[in-house]
Amino acid sequence: MNIAICDDCRSDRKNLKELIQRVDRCPEEWTIYEFHSGEDVIENCREFDLVFLDINMQGSMKGTQVAERIRERNKDLVISFYTGFDCPASQVIHVQPFT
Repeated sequence: MNIAICDDCRSDRKNLKELIQRVDRCPEEWTIYEFHSGEDVIENCREFDLVFLDINMQGSMKGTQVAERIRERNKDLVISFYTGFDCPASQVIHVQPFT
């Protein structure tokens, strides 16, 4: 399984990666890619199975915009938003995130 974590905060990426690696199901078969910006994840897009996106990132692209670009390429990819930012569901529902 190829997993992307996109967050501008290095410690948040590290914490999420550690949580993922604690899962009991064959973590040695999982490859986790870390990205510090929306532009970075779009530019280096691979065939991911799961993408975790922060909503409020520094730079020109917010997580919702990244999700829109991902959806243009892959309608079936599992997208999960994780954030400390209070965001109404109406702002993210159109990209069909995993809930």
